[in-house]
Amino acid sequence: MEFTSPYVDARRVLLDAVEALGSHAESAILVGAQAIYLRCGAGDFAVAPMTTDADLALDVARIEDEPEIFAAMEKAGFVAGSSQAVGSVLAGLRSI
Repeated sequence: MEFTSPYVDARRVLLDAVEALGSHAESAILVGAQAIYLRCGAGDFAVAPMTTDADLALDVARIEDEPEIFAAMEKAGFVAGSSQAVGSVLAGLRSI
């Protein structure tokens, strides 16, 4: 299966976000549709083969004191999202 640019871009942004987390990356847990597609792969379903969003959860028991998460994300070019979701962050300069 060949993936089109929006799906490739979404995966790149996800990887950029994990990298931006720095030492917090060890506490990151991939959740949502990206996790399902990664774990299960393609199937014979009437749904999109990938998703263009990504959801990360952090295991609070493993979070380091530094760097401050929002500061690390902003330094990597991410900006806080306008949604009411706690911790919502959008990829800066990228529209996905």
